[in-house]
Amino acid sequence: PAGGGPSMATKATPSGLAIRPRRMGFSLVPALPAAVTAAAPASMSQYLGIVFGILGQLWKHGGVAATQISPLRRWSMLAIALAATTCANVFINGVAFLIPTLHAERDLDLAASALMSSLPSLGMVVTLIAWGYVVDRVGERLVLVLGSALTAAAAFAAAAADSLILTGVFLFVGGMAAASSNTASGRLVVGWFDAERRGLVMGIRQTAQPLGVGVGALVIPRIAEFGGVTGALLFPAAVCAASALLCAVA
Repeated sequence: PAGGGPSMATKATPSGLAIRPRRMGFSLVPALPAAVTAAAPASMSQYLGIVFGILGQLWKHGGVAATQISPLRRWSMLAIALAATTCANVFINGVAFLIPTLHAERDLDLAASALMSSLPSLGMVVTLIAWGYVVDRVGERLVLVLGSALTAAAAFAAAAADSLILTGVFLFVGGMAAASSNTASGRLVVGWFDAERRGLVMGIRQTAQPLGVGVGALVIPRIAEFGGVTGALLFPAAVCAASALLCAVA
């Protein structure tokens, strides 16, 4: 500098050298990847990367190697995922058993009733790939909890809706959320079990769909006889809410 003394950015030493002081700090988000923390995000994909990185750290996704997982934990996690997928399939396929009630109570013809019953399946198709992207980044547990909770909320909203249009919208949204259990349980088979057991585990996991259809066929028409469409939709809402709680605490 012009005055001959050290600038505010440097500090003089006895040897005559100038050193620059360092500012020490700490981060509230530990161990995030360097690609996430290196620079400010410039696109939506980078924002999503930050969010998923934080969620993955909070839920400790990927913190345990597959070889370190005990057999009890493997099979218990499979049982929980099987229960969650079964409950999701009660919602996805259960609306089909309301076709006679929709015809008698809401005066819908067969074509309109069939369209209404297909909305959860259509919603599931829309988000299957997106849920696969999410489960790769935050793990199976968070996806099962979030998906089951959203499915339950959509089912409760569909039961409370006053118009058929709103009921259809919530059925579609519920199907979008219910797709989460399919991707999460599929990834669990590949990531948590050895190759020698994946066929058996996949067979067990695939029983969730017929189990969900069977439970819906046994329960939903009986409730519809007394409670109508509103009462019948409360059943898949209740089982999906119980599934979300189970996945969160188990």
